[in-house]
Amino acid sequence: MRAAVAAADRAAREKLVPEPVVWVEEEEPLVFAEDGAREVVAEIKTQITSSRQGAGKPSGDAPRAQPVPAPPVTAFIGSFRGLLDAAPEVVAVFRTTPEADGARVARDLASALKGQHLELSAKPSSYGAYGKTLDEAFASGYLHSDGKSVEGEYRRGPVVVETDLSVADPEALDAVYRKAKRVYHVADASEESATGIKAWLSSGWRLDGVITFGEAAARSLKKVLPEVRVFPSVHAAVS
Repeated sequence: MRAAVAAADRAAREKLVPEPVVWVEEEEPLVFAEDGAREVVAEIKTQITSSRQGAGKPSGDAPRAQPVPAPPVTAFIGSFRGLLDAAPEVVAVFRTTPEADGARVARDLASALKGQHLELSAKPSSYGAYGKTLDEAFASGYLHSDGKSVEGEYRRGPVVVETDLSVADPEALDAVYRKAKRVYHVADASEESATGIKAWLSSGWRLDGVITFGEAAARSLKKVLPEVRVFPSVHAAVS
């Protein structure tokens, strides 16, 4: 007791004032329990998904996004042989010379039959009968095949296959010949054309007629090919 009084007396003489002690509770680190963490992650995923789904939706006066046009269909889902099998009618148009305008004949013949013109070649070249570009030709119903795949939109009608006998794939050419309801040659009045047609006939292959350009060319070919039906135009061949 005396010690306590003596300490108090000394504190009064020396003006010793005790400082107040303030206790501050330390913050514990934030720790997720395992179940709590899973709930947080799930919530974040939900928020991200909702944000992405709503990102493309216009809100308020925001301008609507312009729709992106789908690319044109430029491939038949199937093979060249599959297209021949699907076609209700196949007509073969064989060029006897590279100079013969088979593209125009095949185009007009396909139009008369309410069908489509298919060019069989390594690379498309007859599309010029429809427009300046392949896209214009495809839009008009033109088709192209290398003997394996088919470019263009096939519309399930008659098909007029145009090709050059000297460069066509032999197997594809054989497939066309076997499926063709009619076989035509496109020829001009040249000796080369007449020679090619004679070689075709001497091999025993079928020929339903030769389509040429104009009465004069038809008469000239008829003189050297009296056994062959020669048509001066597509109209004459289908009428």
